Amino acid sequence: NLFHENGIKDMHCQLVWKHIIQKKVKDFSTIPLLPKLASRLLEQDFVPLTSEVVEEHPGSSGCKLVVKLQDGLLIETVLIDHRKENSMGEKVGHVTVCVSSQVGCKMGCTFCATGTMGLLANLTAAEILEQVFHAAQRYPVRNVVFMGMGEPMDNYEAVAQSLKGMNATYGFNLSWSHITVSTVGVVDAIRNLAHDCPGVNLALSLHAPTQEVRKQIVPSSSQYPIEVLMEALDYHYDLTKKMVMIEYIVIKGVNETVELAEALGELMNGRNVHINLIPYNTTEAGDRFDFRCPENKEILAFKSVLEKFKNHNNDPLPVFVRWSTTKGREVEGACGQLALKNITSSLETRQAKAIDRGRKKNRRAIQKAQDIEDLCSNSADKHNLNKRAEPGSELAGKHSSRKTGTTANSVEPAALGSSVNLRSKVHCHTSTLCSLAAVAIGVVVGLSINVWL
Repeated sequence: NLFHENGIKDMHCQLVWKHIIQKKVKDFSTIPLLPKLASRLLEQDFVPLTSEVVEEHPGSSGCKLVVKLQDGLLIETVLIDHRKENSMGEKVGHVTVCVSSQVGCKMGCTFCATGTMGLLANLTAAEILEQVFHAAQRYPVRNVVFMGMGEPMDNYEAVAQSLKGMNATYGFNLSWSHITVSTVGVVDAIRNLAHDCPGVNLALSLHAPTQEVRKQIVPSSSQYPIEVLMEALDYHYDLTKKMVMIEYIVIKGVNETVELAEALGELMNGRNVHINLIPYNTTEAGDRFDFRCPENKEILAFKSVLEKFKNHNNDPLPVFVRWSTTKGREVEGACGQLALKNITSSLETRQAKAIDRGRKKNRRAIQKAQDIEDLCSNSADKHNLNKRAEPGSELAGKHSSRKTGTTANSVEPAALGSSVNLRSKVHCHTSTLCSLAAVAIGVVVGLSINVWL
């Protein structure tokens, strides 16, 4: 264990995190109070960031970032600017960053461009956190939503680790109530999230109130029938007492009828939910099925039917139309549109080569590395911060590879980053954002305020 072997205290891990994230320090040797030996060790084997923004597509209400990972794969991150100018000419309001959790996705939602890529790789916790870091260099980020590329609950371990880094006071210091994890309905992971991160907001991409219609939109839903999903939502609410956001892409001629609005209202009746109706955004994936966006009056008619039903407090169901999603269409950063379509030809070539290399070598075995998580593992063991392991994974090993299609597993509340995939110094640098928070995170109590996009 790098720091322990050299007599360096755990507290300095937090110090490094704080100065890199909050003070934007790029040189380890400039971190105040960090022992010179620690900075030398870090300089030898670590880099502050492993990813870089290679393209930026600005829009009228934010921008889309194309982020290159250290092994050449590309992901997209979207910044949504909700700020408006006040009478003094100052921008007030908040900015949300929409992060990706995977390169591609295996869920195959028929309206979603990301699904056409297939699942190429799971992101590490560090690669998720670095998206927030890149966003914070451009905008004052307040909210984070896991609604980018990939199914977050299909990469549960890394997502849960990254959540702790977002919330840590010496990390991004974001309130739990300002973080939302979206899922198409990986039931086991929904239950795990209620235990591991009870303060985080949960969003369910439902898109239809009946199993028959939902399978047309979310093919993977055959694994988790709606009845089972509702049981998981009830379980989540019983543990967290938090409202769940129901996401519903409204597609003309598919799921916008009055009958389906009635069925959705019946399904949600008496539950503590918040329904977001999202106008369908045109994608090549949806074009295969001739999907179209309904007219505004049709969406509002659907909304009015839902509002006749009651929530858990016997008040009208809260139903909102997310008109703001249409603003992202200009940079193809709206809901369902992320698939690296706007990258340059040179980046497309690089992505294709990396994809091919990853398939042939199964995301290549990572050579020896001194990962920053090794600075914390002894302390994590000392405090019984061991994670529930994925079958076959090497939790403490220095030789691991990026995995694709992992099953949903859980992570103990305090075990941030103790098993992030390791990278070699030659091929894959190690990011200091991986897991420095593992040393001293205790049981984190989430805030109960519900703040939605």
